[in-house]
Amino acid sequence: MNGIKLFDITEILRTNSKEYIFNPSISVFEKDTYFVSYRSIENEDGRHPWDNNWISDSDITKFCILEYKDEVFTKIHTFSKNIVAVDLRLIKHPTEINTYFGVGNVKIQNNNIKVGDNILQIFSGNKEIDCDSVGKCIAQLIYTIIIKSKKNSFELIITPPDILCKNLSSPIEKNWSLWFDNNDLLITYGLAHGPKKSWWATVKTIDFINMKTSNQINKSKSLCSVVNLSKNIKFDFSIIETNYKNMHLSLSTPSLKYNDGWISLGHIKIKNEEISENEYINKVIKFIKENCKNHHMYIYASFFYFFKKDEKNFYFIDKVSKLFIILDCNTSVQFITGIEVRKNNLLISYGDSDKMAKIILVDINSIEWIDNFNEEWKLMVIKTSE
Repeated sequence: MNGIKLFDITEILRTNSKEYIFNPSISVFEKDTYFVSYRSIENEDGRHPWDNNWISDSDITKFCILEYKDEVFTKIHTFSKNIVAVDLRLIKHPTEINTYFGVGNVKIQNNNIKVGDNILQIFSGNKEIDCDSVGKCIAQLIYTIIIKSKKNSFELIITPPDILCKNLSSPIEKNWSLWFDNNDLLITYGLAHGPKKSWWATVKTIDFINMKTSNQINKSKSLCSVVNLSKNIKFDFSIIETNYKNMHLSLSTPSLKYNDGWISLGHIKIKNEEISENEYINKVIKFIKENCKNHHMYIYASFFYFFKKDEKNFYFIDKVSKLFIILDCNTSVQFITGIEVRKNNLLISYGDSDKMAKIILVDINSIEWIDNFNEEWKLMVIKTSE
């Protein structure tokens, strides 16, 4: 995968020299414009968040609109509205807006919004909540946002966050991947730690709003239930627990419709002082350490996966790529948070070492897939050209 286009958008987003910009998530707004969320931390003494134990005078999530033209990203609008810091994963709802929109018990009547003139974005983050049975849990949040646009004027409307699928909250850290099958919102989730990982389980919100028909929303009794899962276990991620010790597996981005299925990204996380029982994974660790500065705790590598729905409406993973790192790394932490399809390419947005915001343009046809997990999970190095 040589010659991948790299865009460092850090300086485009930064407002002053003491601001750290990272973990951008990208989603299409209109043809060549993209709605982007990103973390911003500013310390008066200019210290990096790692050196300041993540204590900051300003830790927020900001929003802007970027234009991609002539292979250059340009910021065309910065929104003054922001939210308390959370790493978001943006995804665009596939339908237009009708009379009401929202999530949970939030209702907004859009008397001043014209159907077709606006974009609904749904995005998520997570937070710690109290769980009745086990004490503290990690819950998934979901927001709804409308961007009203008229010529070069934009207005941002954000609903308060709602807890999504509270019955699936657990004390274990997890990253969820949101996706749509027609108008149904679904979630793929995986536990990052623990002996009983459930990497490929897909859930459906029973009472999630149907944008074209609903005129009121009440999700107070809504739970999430597992939908049809294929018994096709060509890519059974439980094998990872056996073959690759000391490795944490998780998800990275929403999943987007592409051809006859959905494409997405996940990642592995390895404590940098650990040695795997798998010889090839140790080679991967060695390569990353030699080519990227070490994070004080973890080494990251990512992978693509592609899933489908069979003739019986069962979902199954069809392809998984080799592991990869982007060979333009400030440290061994490359945290991918956004994905968007652009023709036969993917725009992938990520944070580098919690101090830089970057986007790469990847030709989908250049992705190197593996046959199964019985072979070595090899590393695919992405070399970039600026």
